[in-house]
Amino acid sequence: MLKTDSKITRTIISIIMRNLIIYFSKESNIYSVVTEDNIENIRSYFTSFGSWMDSSNRTDEYDFDDPCISEGDYIYIKIKEGQSIGNSKYTKFDNYTIYFYETESAILFFIHSNI
Repeated sequence: MLKTDSKITRTIISIIMRNLIIYFSKESNIYSVVTEDNIENIRSYFTSFGSWMDSSNRTDEYDFDDPCISEGDYIYIKIKEGQSIGNSKYTKFDNYTIYFYETESAILFFIHSNI
């Protein structure tokens, strides 16, 4: 989760979260139910994102606890892995957007590779 120290940051996050929550619905066709088989894949995106935040000296803005990913949660992953970009192709962590709805806390997490 993001750590919020300023009123402006909290306001921006509040606006973003209100807009994102609109997009979560258990009946939505874009979300998949998290299974034991895909937990490690989901975790890998959050680990990559956390590493990026660390290397950018922004760890004070981000705190996500991987063990909250469990079966029965909901996930939407949009990636460009394998698509052409010039003379090469996107790799797994080059371009992604993740919406992860954690059912126990009822929190929708959003991360993406374009920060």
